[in-house]
Amino acid sequence: MQWNQIKTLFILCFLILDVYLLMQFMEKQERADVDVLSIQEETSLESKLEQEDITISDHEVEIEEDSYISVLRREYSDKELSQLADLDKQDVEVIDKNLIVSKFEEPIAIPEKAQPADISKLVKSHIIHSEEFTYWGWNKDRNALLFLQEKKDKPIYFNENGMLLVYLNKDNEMEYYTQTMLGEAEEQGDLRTLTKPMKAIEILYNANELYAEDNITNTEIGYHTRIPLANGKQVFAPTYKITVNGERNYFINAIEGHIFASNDTEFIGDAIQSTLSKIKKLDDEVEWKDSILQLLNQKLQVEGSRGEE
Repeated sequence: MQWNQIKTLFILCFLILDVYLLMQFMEKQERADVDVLSIQEETSLESKLEQEDITISDHEVEIEEDSYISVLRREYSDKELSQLADLDKQDVEVIDKNLIVSKFEEPIAIPEKAQPADISKLVKSHIIHSEEFTYWGWNKDRNALLFLQEKKDKPIYFNENGMLLVYLNKDNEMEYYTQTMLGEAEEQGDLRTLTKPMKAIEILYNANELYAEDNITNTEIGYHTRIPLANGKQVFAPTYKITVNGERNYFINAIEGHIFASNDTEFIGDAIQSTLSKIKKLDDEVEWKDSILQLLNQKLQVEGSRGEE
């Protein structure tokens, strides 16, 4: 009797083991099929790019998984307001607890032939929370320096609630700046597998955004939201920034595959327009109120498709 029970138990164990091994085999086979399909797709894309002489200088991104993040607009604390008051050689005002507007006592010249790293270091020596910002570029159309706030060591692309704009005068000297910030980031949902960079490039190609003899000069990843919310809380998606020929920037949602182009001249113009309405709230006793309003209005008069980085 005991032998029959033992024999039945062995049979059940072997059946469970067989089912487990079969599942493992099927899973490995499925992964292999996906890898083969991915290789075939990349080979097909590379062939199409080669036919049109479209080259790729950079498409390496280390991160493979990420999640959506939720972020609230930041209101500056009393401690931060105290830090602002202690900033050297500048007059600082804070509007609605979330917009810093500052005038340098004396315009600060940008060294001739300064490199991006030099400009970044110079500006960051005059602001609070400098470690949270990364230099985007010098927009020559608006004559302003644009910095983007970072979350999880990645930039938040083109968001008016997390940016630093330094306004230059006609002599290319730093005269004013405005600064907004986003609060702490909270992950939304589980980690998601991101679209591979080559797939993002394929999305660009299929959307007819790549032309013969184009060169993809840079690929990196950050965050972006398509719909900024009025209450200040926003959900950001992992997003590739793909730069073509060193000048055209495209953004591809790394989870859903949505694509959109950038125009920093328009973005800065929109940000200035929004800032103007807020600066008008400043007390008329602020001596430089009219001066900054005049400068910003002048910067809105320029025409141009996009600025230089």
